[in-house]
Amino acid sequence: MPFVHSLGLGKALTGRLENAGIKTAKELASWNQRELRSISGVGSKSIDKIETALERVGLALAEDPLSPYECVREGRAAWDVRLCSFHLCESCVAEWTVGAFRGEPPVFDASVLSGSCQNCTQVATDLHLAQWLLCGNCERVARSIGRSIAAEQYVAARFEEAFRRSLVELERLDQPVLRAHDAQILERKTPSIDFMILEEGVPIAGIELKTGRSHLGGWAPVGAKMGTFQLDHGDCDDISEVADAEGIVVYLFHAQVIDRAEPPTTRFEAVGLWWIDPFSFSDSYQTSRTRPRETKTAAYYSTDQFRSFEEFEEHWRTGKMASVRQRFGQHGQPPLYR
Repeated sequence: MPFVHSLGLGKALTGRLENAGIKTAKELASWNQRELRSISGVGSKSIDKIETALERVGLALAEDPLSPYECVREGRAAWDVRLCSFHLCESCVAEWTVGAFRGEPPVFDASVLSGSCQNCTQVATDLHLAQWLLCGNCERVARSIGRSIAAEQYVAARFEEAFRRSLVELERLDQPVLRAHDAQILERKTPSIDFMILEEGVPIAGIELKTGRSHLGGWAPVGAKMGTFQLDHGDCDDISEVADAEGIVVYLFHAQVIDRAEPPTTRFEAVGLWWIDPFSFSDSYQTSRTRPRETKTAAYYSTDQFRSFEEFEEHWRTGKMASVRQRFGQHGQPPLYR
């Protein structure tokens, strides 16, 4: 087995390693990167040089048992990656494995009792307890999918009920799906909205749907009222870009979705729906700032001009939507933040 001084690491690095008691290539290979970094003067460049030299003699540094885990969705190691548990039906386990997690199956997968799937929200008798290693951001995205699906189903049902005697219908454009991280980044480059409102088959307005646990007022509300409405600048930009590109008014909808316990699972239940036109939304803008513990800038709005969904059919029937569309045609999309 070759000695460290024969690996071609240079006099200075070789000296540092030998002073640490590392004399042979085999001894060097018993160390991991974290341990080597504890030696004064050994950094990333030195470790790269060591790994290349060891590879030439058929060796590699030891694995670090305390290294951060790799997020299965992003494919990178991070200290906030942890074991995350989900109740999913069999088809959703397969969908996440293939579509979102780069072909990686759950690190643990066991059948449990029937219940509500956290992804598709359907009651299933083949429910699984599936676990993957995910970073904090990817876990939040994964847990938001079922809530978003419940919200979209609620919007579709409310529209069908309100407009069933008219020629107005709703077309779903962007169904929530957990995608691989690279695909999600690519998707963000092509902004889209959630629904298109059609009258006799012709688009008359769009809808961007946001979901949260709080309500925006009204009769017999559930839970806490939202103090201010928040929307990331990126989401504002996407709405404006779609409105400009399609030449169509985009309404913002907020669906309140709460959790209901159905042991061993949780069911998502939509209990309220509110809307606002883009001009009223622009007028409601208050300020922008970075949210705590986040890097994205969010715009903050007063909630006074949001209306309950019960008023939306009247908004269309009395010609108020036509007036909003006319204003949009004359002045274009208003700025959603300053």
